[in-house]
Amino acid sequence: LFHIKCGSSFGATLAHFANSSLPRLAHMPSCTGQVADANEDRCTGNTTQGPRDFFIYKYPIQEWFPDVFWTTNSSTEPGGHRIIEDEDFQTWQGRFVGLFRSPQARVASAYNHFVLASNETTMLRHANSSVRMHYLKKYALAARGTMTKMLSGIYDVNPIQCEFHFDESIAQDPDCSGLCKKCLNQDPSAKALKVALARLENFAFVGLTGYFDLSVCLFHAMFGGECRPVEFANMRPSHYLDDFPDFLKAHEIDDPYDGELFKAASKIFWSNVAQYNVTSESCSRMCPNRFANFTI
Repeated sequence: LFHIKCGSSFGATLAHFANSSLPRLAHMPSCTGQVADANEDRCTGNTTQGPRDFFIYKYPIQEWFPDVFWTTNSSTEPGGHRIIEDEDFQTWQGRFVGLFRSPQARVASAYNHFVLASNETTMLRHANSSVRMHYLKKYALAARGTMTKMLSGIYDVNPIQCEFHFDESIAQDPDCSGLCKKCLNQDPSAKALKVALARLENFAFVGLTGYFDLSVCLFHAMFGGECRPVEFANMRPSHYLDDFPDFLKAHEIDDPYDGELFKAASKIFWSNVAQYNVTSESCSRMCPNRFANFTI
């Protein structure tokens, strides 16, 4: 399960685990040729979406990963942001893998990536900080409960569209009407949170974006497989115009729904770290990489 802005780079770990014959430098490409190994980092399929290029053009899923990853009838790309519907959960329960991120950090990253970097909202990049923060607050409200809705499959307005198309909404109407306005009043239900928490308990692996390197190490501690240096490549490093996470914290703009989900995911993660005796020292031996941070 790839939550929005929670670590698509982790796809490299899953891909190498699923097929150890992949080239050693294969990873989710940034499409820039500047992150890790230029050839592997470029996108070849006329796309800017690294996971899509990886699974459709570089290493077609039918050839390299037959019957391994969760896909849908409309997409053979396992790296997409998709909602877990009831049928999906019944088919794949016990085999889901997901990285989770604190709501404030996730929203700050998503706003930075989908709104400020969008061609639809160039005026925001050149606006003063107070204007950018004004729309950050609206975006945070529109994105409340996104992880809960994606995991539970219970929602009225598609949460992915709320985040992906926020830039178009405010470009057309700065007062945030239409889809933007609908998204502002779509907190998940108590049932959605209950279902999301129950489903989380059935995940095969839970990692934390804030502890990405440690999550890679924990995965190998739990399931084995060679830990390769390329698994630590960050395909989409964030560069903020303003300190969005601190702004959200200072103004107490939080997400009580995804906050509960993140709290539960963190509990599972740290419980597994203890159960599998994962330490900074054991990770350094298992995943020799001088750039990795295994601080616990």
